[in-house]
Amino acid sequence: MDWNNHLEKEKEISSGSSDATILVNESGVISFANQQVCESFGYLNHELIGEKLLNLMPGANLQASEEGEIIHQFGI
Repeated sequence: MDWNNHLEKEKEISSGSSDATILVNESGVISFANQQVCESFGYLNHELIGEKLLNLMPGANLQASEEGEIIHQFGI
């Protein structure tokens, strides 16, 4: 995903979503996490950015996704 598209996605997500939302790059590294993620997992935003998604959600299957695809992962 190019940088401009990434920034547009962040604007869309941060303004209206009540879901915990994480954006990752092609390597599975977190590039964006909204406030709901921080509250749900008990981290500050800067602690999540740059971390591997699999460290936060070991069961996430990133191999089955394509660029721009939305994956819903439900937790307790």
